[in-house]
Amino acid sequence: MKKYIRKAYGYLFLSISISIIYIMLDVYVSINLGEMIDAAIQKNKVLFVSKAEFAVVFTTILLMFEVISKITYNLYKSKATMNLKYNYISKIFGKKINQFKTENNASYISSITNDIDIIEKDYIKTLHDIIVLIIRLIITVVLIMSISIEIFIFIIVLGIISTLISVISSIPLKKYNYKRSRVNEDLVVYIREILNTFHVIKLNDLTNRVKENYSAKAKSVETENSKISKLITWSTAIQSLVSNLVLIGTFIILVYFIIEQKTTMGNVFIIAKNIQYVVGPITSIASLLPCLFSTKPIFNRMEEICKNHSVNNERTELCKFQNEIRLDDVFFGYEDKIVLKNINLYFKRNKKYLLVGPSGSGKSTLLNMLKKYNSPQQGIISIDGINLDNITTNSYYKHISAIEQQIFLFEDTLKNNITLYKNYTDEEINEAIDISGLRSFVDNLPNKLDTIIYDNGKNISGGEKSRIAIARSIIMKCDVLILDEAFANLDYDTAKNIENTILSIPELTLINVSHVIFDVNKLLYDDIYVIERN
Repeated sequence: MKKYIRKAYGYLFLSISISIIYIMLDVYVSINLGEMIDAAIQKNKVLFVSKAEFAVVFTTILLMFEVISKITYNLYKSKATMNLKYNYISKIFGKKINQFKTENNASYISSITNDIDIIEKDYIKTLHDIIVLIIRLIITVVLIMSISIEIFIFIIVLGIISTLISVISSIPLKKYNYKRSRVNEDLVVYIREILNTFHVIKLNDLTNRVKENYSAKAKSVETENSKISKLITWSTAIQSLVSNLVLIGTFIILVYFIIEQKTTMGNVFIIAKNIQYVVGPITSIASLLPCLFSTKPIFNRMEEICKNHSVNNERTELCKFQNEIRLDDVFFGYEDKIVLKNINLYFKRNKKYLLVGPSGSGKSTLLNMLKKYNSPQQGIISIDGINLDNITTNSYYKHISAIEQQIFLFEDTLKNNITLYKNYTDEEINEAIDISGLRSFVDNLPNKLDTIIYDNGKNISGGEKSRIAIARSIIMKCDVLILDEAFANLDYDTAKNIENTILSIPELTLINVSHVIFDVNKLLYDDIYVIERN
């Protein structure tokens, strides 16, 4: 995942470059002010006025570079975060459907929300801050070294001690960060579960149990947060002690130099003004390094989540469906349960097929294999003689369309939910609306096709959702249409008429699994396959 962040390093380099200019100008201004103080002590009015004018001009320029520095930093952070989010989503959608369906998608939600937020704060931002602080520290140390080598040595010794403390404290922080990521995921999984089963919880009086379980999981998250906070607090406290020793020690040395007349008041001012840029960076770098190192297990976890563990044999592009789809000795089961055994079927191009059988006989499993959600554990599914496992998913999906039992609608216009954001003519859209039985529904909407569908169709009925799904498939004009209980939520006459219309499309191969069977339409199927258990 870090490689996607590295794509934004050009913006990081720009931001750092502006910061270097800003830091150099700031140091130059402090040197000028030190010289102005020496001029005042020497009562040199000409030099004093010259240095004062110089300070005013450069302070204004300094402000401009500070603003530019913050703008370029925000640009880097935005680009790095967006690169990470975009490529993470791309990795997820690069998975095969069968692998995605076997995994808990709450892991993805947790990574997109919790883990990426942590990476943005503890890696993307921290990386920039550490680089800027190191540059500030180096420039300031060089400045101080040019004034007093003794102070320089004193700062270096305490700086090494501070760095060792930060490295040691980063070791347990990695472990706690990983644990926090896991308990955050557990909490997200549970929240998704209780919201999806809200009605079940209310009907069965499980509210108190849900509250107790939620409280326990939320407490686990806060416990891990507390461990991290305590560790950072102790680490920061020790760093503050070291920083205070640097500050106090520096002033003791400066006072001694004044007594011994080894330096000027101007140099004292320069060191006094810039010592904060030694103490501050040492403290900050020491506390930021553990945060930076602690993101490693989170990156590793995100990489693991995004891995596609399925074997990809897809090498062949399906240009056209010409002849038939065949299932030869197909076997499929879940753990110790056999679902399909020795299935031998064929589906000829432009023919219509009805699959019937008792619940649990494997009809939907068979359709899932035809949709490339799963692969046969034994046997072969082929299309025009090509093993379906070898055909690329994208090219295959250009030739098939499916209506699932669970229909999802986007929170968008009715038109976009039918067209799925593809370009179709008004004639094609209206044809799909008429065939799917949506005409009266659309005509009665105040905004017609521009009506917004909310929250997966909460503002429409189940039957209307089904008809929208049918319209989606009709408008695609695919070679093969797979229906999985597509008429279950429709009234008798509507379902019968839609099925009859679909059966009348000559250039369509239809594979329909349904418990809703109309005698008048049954005669229009070319074959009826009965799937028995095992």
